[in-house]
Amino acid sequence: MSVLKIAAILILAGVSQAEKPSLGVYYESLCPYSRQFIREEVWPAYQVLAEYFDVVFVAYGNARTTGSLESGFSIECQHGERECVGNVVQACTVKYQPDMWTQVYLLNCMSAASQPETAGAACFAELG
Repeated sequence: MSVLKIAAILILAGVSQAEKPSLGVYYESLCPYSRQFIREEVWPAYQVLAEYFDVVFVAYGNARTTGSLESGFSIECQHGERECVGNVVQACTVKYQPDMWTQVYLLNCMSAASQPETAGAACFAELG
């Protein structure tokens, strides 16, 4: 999907300054297709159209959650333990970084890293 297609969708959705639509991105931190989508679609579109939409990142993808409130929960990620760690790092980034532009920048930075699950500190350092 190109930036122009995303722009057309947002225009057709009746974008207003008062209430921006949200683009929900459900992904996995180590999935090559998720990482490519964030780098090649979400980040470029957001750089051009940030004033018209927000992004809601959900780092979970094809993970499986088992257990209960009584026994506790466990999560198994499709690409293994490293991906679970990366999902937690990225979910915490979204939760504790309130600025939308910074969130999108950081998730793009982590997605571009050779080891996204350990790239958080370096990506935050790029921002100062």
